[in-house]
Amino acid sequence: MRTLDISAKRIEYFHSNRLDAITNTPLQSRHGTHAKKQLPMTSVQSVHDHIKSFPKQESHYCRASTARKYLDASLSVQKMYELYCEDYDVPPVKLHKYREIFNTEFNLGFQLPRNDRCDRCEEFKMNQNPSEDDSTKFAEHANYKLLSKANRDSDRSVIDNNHAIICIDLQNVLTLPHANVKSFFFSRKLSVYNFTGHCSLDSTGYCAVWPESTAGRTGNDMASACVAILNKIAEKHTNISKITLWSDSCVAQNRNSVMTLALLKFLSQHNSIQQINQKFGASGHSVIQEVDNIHSQIEKKMRNSEIYSPVGLLRLLKHVNSRKPFDVIQMKRFTDYHSKARFIHFDIPFTKVKEIVYRQPTSDVMKLNIGSRLQTNLPAYKSVAQLYQVAGPYNLFQV
Repeated sequence: MRTLDISAKRIEYFHSNRLDAITNTPLQSRHGTHAKKQLPMTSVQSVHDHIKSFPKQESHYCRASTARKYLDASLSVQKMYELYCEDYDVPPVKLHKYREIFNTEFNLGFQLPRNDRCDRCEEFKMNQNPSEDDSTKFAEHANYKLLSKANRDSDRSVIDNNHAIICIDLQNVLTLPHANVKSFFFSRKLSVYNFTGHCSLDSTGYCAVWPESTAGRTGNDMASACVAILNKIAEKHTNISKITLWSDSCVAQNRNSVMTLALLKFLSQHNSIQQINQKFGASGHSVIQEVDNIHSQIEKKMRNSEIYSPVGLLRLLKHVNSRKPFDVIQMKRFTDYHSKARFIHFDIPFTKVKEIVYRQPTSDVMKLNIGSRLQTNLPAYKSVAQLYQVAGPYNLFQV
């Protein structure tokens, strides 16, 4: 044994496992004779049924470009498997098989994407042989991204108590109840919307909140929430004479006739405010980091909190930032701007315009009465081409 460097344990194992007990000769090799165990279809189906029992929701921004759906952020594959095991004395499948089915047969995630990449930039990167037209369009997109960033930085440097820089955006859909309770994972959730704003005058965050049972997230709902925040700011800062409103370039929510009509009505109700500049960032590139920061604070607070109703969410929002509490607005009434906007022809290229300026009525601006109470201002320019020539490269449109 010392000569061959063989231990006694190895000899004992060979005689007890590798020799035929009757003939005392080595057994035949069993290499390649192992058959992989197949799971019954009933066991696989039980995993499918369990995963499908969890409520899912779509991405806030990527609904048009991906079919991926998302589960509650507090879940994980490990936690889902533990819930799965609670229904069986002997689980039909192991954790590794449950994870394999989840990853290979379902297109699911556990949290909504926080940083949605620009579709146009990603498409240009993936194009191996871009045409001259594609390169020109991408150069224009990249140039506008730089221009909007420079314009946003310029507004950040403004120090004027009469000029309010306000950012607005809709947060990712919040689902309630939000708690580590087993029954909540399988029940249908209530969608709650939080339209957020940030004012530069006092760095205060504003949250206009409403559940899906009250309204949805159409352009009319966004306009009503935006006006509610602007009214709150105008009531708090009575000396404001100019407002610069920054948002993303989503046409359905911010760049449309409904929002334009809402801002015109707001301006007609506040004579002290002489001008509103509505500016839009480049598509796919956020320039409203202040609002993004508010959303991040709310998500961080919700990770360690249990919320059972929209009222509980309102209470939580008031305690997210202890040093500078958010001004929370419970949306109960929504103004119908959409039905009035259909009868007005705003000669504004909403899909292309980068900035819209609203001013109080003067001699060079036409007036139009709509109904008995609403008064709006329409452009006095004869053509959009003439306006672009006057405005320059930033595509300014005046109303």
